[in-house]
Amino acid sequence: MINKKLGRNVPTNAPAIMYASFKGAKIVIPKPLPFILNLQKIKTWILGDNDKFGVCGPVSIANFLNLLGISVTQEDIFDLYRRSGNPDFDPATGADDNGVVVQNMLNALLTGGIGGHFPAAFVKLNPKNLDEIRDGIQVFKGLIVGVNLEVAQQTQKEWKYKKSRKWGGHCILVGSYTTNPDLMDCISWAELIPMDDTFIEAPGHQVEEVWGVLFKENLNGLTTDEIKTLAIEYQAITGRVFPITV
Repeated sequence: MINKKLGRNVPTNAPAIMYASFKGAKIVIPKPLPFILNLQKIKTWILGDNDKFGVCGPVSIANFLNLLGISVTQEDIFDLYRRSGNPDFDPATGADDNGVVVQNMLNALLTGGIGGHFPAAFVKLNPKNLDEIRDGIQVFKGLIVGVNLEVAQQTQKEWKYKKSRKWGGHCILVGSYTTNPDLMDCISWAELIPMDDTFIEAPGHQVEEVWGVLFKENLNGLTTDEIKTLAIEYQAITGRVFPITV
């Protein structure tokens, strides 16, 4: 489709820190706030050449940082894209434009940052648990979400499930929701797009993967006990000491 490029590849489902594990696996996620409208606070979002290349993953990271008050450049976006499995990507020719596996991109972000900004960790949420996703939006302010789009979404102003031909994988930033009606808002191709619960809970899992990324700017969304548990999980998964002391 003209001016809308996809770029999310099939997830590897490698070991990851689970959101529920440091929030308390046996504790029911509290009832979410009736609405959170983080995305409505930003007037201008980053397209990041996602109309030309499959850079939706790094662009979603750039927009997440935009939400946190951090600016990155177009070259920062391309740099993360290259380190995420496209080492010879050339925007002049379009060479080596192969999209990203989101978890691989997050690992590249963890080790190499973007524009000099490094996250402390990233965690995986359950894409089938709406309350967990809403709680994650409250904690992180925004979530990196991998979706499977169908041709129906090419013309929808609000993404709803409507059985149609497969379009492909895409990465978006989700950061707002309401519970009456049940809607979540995402940023895709520099636009705010609502998604209803038929899309989020669609047959075939149009929402396939959900990630929270922890920068120091959103660290205050966690309690001290949660950070301590996260540090243990982090070391178990990565073999490295968690970079933040509590």
